[in-house]
Amino acid sequence: MASADALPAATVGKQYREAVAMPLRGRRSVLIRVVEAAAPRRLVTEGELPLLLPRMEMAFAANEAGGCRVTWRMSSRRTQGWARWTILPLARRVMGRRAAIGLERLKKHLEAGRPG
Repeated sequence: MASADALPAATVGKQYREAVAMPLRGRRSVLIRVVEAAAPRRLVTEGELPLLLPRMEMAFAANEAGGCRVTWRMSSRRTQGWARWTILPLARRVMGRRAAIGLERLKKHLEAGRPG
């Protein structure tokens, strides 16, 4: 993922370009836009991937152990049509696997004292 403009991170309107591996279609560049930002507690982005219209919500909260609890949610803004019954279930499985791998990598980085 790389910045697509000069706006500061966690600013509404900030844009990023992300390279996404698409099954049967290879890598695609997707525009990601910050649509809600309440640093340091909440960040919401939406992507311009036509079949999925992805939305990612992240919430951050301190926990009792002095750490941080992260709540991460991916959803689709596409709620009607054939994609709901074909593409979205496949995307759910793929994102679930990618999320598990990403969280394990982040955990290792944080435990080693390196940023994500």
